[in-house]
Parts: sequence; C-alpha cells; structure tokens
Amino acid sequence: MNSTVRQFARALLSWLTCAFEAAPTLVLVAVFFVVGMSGTLAVRTAHAQSYGGAIATTHHVVGGTPVSGDVVSLDPSTGIFYLAHTVADKNAFGVVVYNPTLLLSDSTGGTPVATTGQVLVNVSADNGPIKTGDLLTTSPTPGVAERAGSTTPYVIGTALSAFPAAAQLSASSSAATGTVQLLLSIGPNNASRATSTPTVASQQPTAGGVGSAVLFRFVKYVLAALVAAGTIYVAFRTSNAAMSSSIISIGRNPLARRSIRSILAADAAVIVLISIIGIAMALALVFVPV
Repeated sequence: MNSTVRQFARALLSWLTCAFEAAPTLVLVAVFFVVGMSGTLAVRTAHAQSYGGAIATTHHVVGGTPVSGDVVSLDPSTGIFYLAHTVADKNAFGVVVYNPTLLLSDSTGGTPVATTGQVLVNVSADNGPIKTGDLLTTSPTPGVAERAGSTTPYVIGTALSAFPAAAQLSASSSAATGTVQLLLSIGPNNASRATSTPTVASQQPTAGGVGSAVLFRFVKYVLAALVAAGTIYVAFRTSNAAMSSSIISIGRNPLARRSIRSILAADAAVIVLISIIGIAMALALVFVPV
C-alpha cells in the first residue's frame, strides 16, 4: 500500500512539475484567444461601418418610454438622455434601434441607441412630405423626426426612403406618422450637406474596409489554428512525463499495476479535456459572426 501511495505521489508531482513548466505556453494560448476575439470584434465593427449597419450603445432614456425608431438627445450639462422634443435640437444623439449590427452594452442595461449607420426612424409629415434624399431633423413630437428646411441649423441624417409613400399621399396625410430609412449623420446643416444626397456608390463598402475585413479574417483563422495547436501541445507536454514515469513504474512495481493504470487513464483524460477546450476556443474564434 505504501509503495502504491509513493508511486501515485511521484506521478502527481511529475504532472504538477510539467504543468508548471508549461505555464508560459498556457499564458501564450490565452493571449492568442484574447487577441483573436479582439480581432473578431474589430472585423464586426469594420463590417458594420462599411456596409451601413447600425452600431449602438445602451443608455437610460428619461421622459417617456422609448420605442424603436425614436430620436434621442443628450443634455451635455447633466448627461441625461431624453426623447428629442424640440425642432432642430442641437443635442440630438441618435436613434433607438433594438436590432443593431453591433451592440456595445454594459451591466447596467438601458436602451440601445445607434449613433452611426442606417436605421429606421419614426417621422412625421408635419413639415411636409419626406422624399428620398431629404435631410431630417428633430420635431416638437417627442422622439419623432421631420423633414428639415434649407435653413434648419441641425439635422440627424439623410432619408433613404419616402414618407408618405406615393400611394398614401392625401389631404390628411400631413398629420400622419410613420417610418423611413435614415442614414445617420448628426450635426450642423451646412451648405454642402444640404445639397448632397446619398448615392449607391456611397453606400457600398470601401476597398479599404473590405481589405481590412479580409486581413482580420485571415489573422483570426491563423490565431484559431495557433490556439488549437498550442493547447494540444500543452496537454501532451503536461501529461507526457507523468505517463512515462507511470509506465516505468509498472515494470519496477508490478503489484501497483492497477493503481498506475488508473493514473495513466487520468492522464489520458486530462489530455483529451485540455485538447477539447483548445479546439472549442479555436472554433469560437472561427465561428463568431463577423
């Protein structure tokens, strides 16, 4: 019995020694994984910016219950977010969107508000029908946008669709509300913006954006391969010495063969477990949506 305990203790000590020696490799694998996830986030951000997807952050909005498409403003003196309710609000911040391409959130929760990209926005025809290419601004109706005039000082972006649609035009439609596609571009209404309209080319991904996405995708796959290979290497390196010692011990002490076989089985299980973890980490890097 004492001999069996000694063999087990020796094998355990050997395994722990190898684990300590492999610690730098484990740290390197962890770094690869973190860098890979960061690269994935960068790819998603580049994709959203290039293809017009909405990028949103969460904020607590006061003054009403915000719904998708509402325009939100930010009081710079208090840091409070509220539903925009004045014409041409210079504090306009973004539009509520519950299905953004990329959502950056924190533990406090809140309402997702997009500040860039293409979104659906709630609009009113109180200031006239909205045509594709019109600039939009905030209105007296909380959370609702309207067509901006040529002298409107602040706008929130460019309409990519019309409201009311041609089939809906009527004498009573001026008071109606609905939604239009909006390309967010919040800021002063200067002359160049007032005369510009979005073109198909401007909404296409740029060569730089596509090139960056391809580069990050390649780096992500390389990092995934390194994570998988590095983890499997760590698993075998950590358990190899302990398994070798156990095999030698069987020849020296045949009476402890059963206990040593149990140790070998445990070592093999450790190898499989660590390898599975590494492969799972690599697959996470590869299949996280971009």
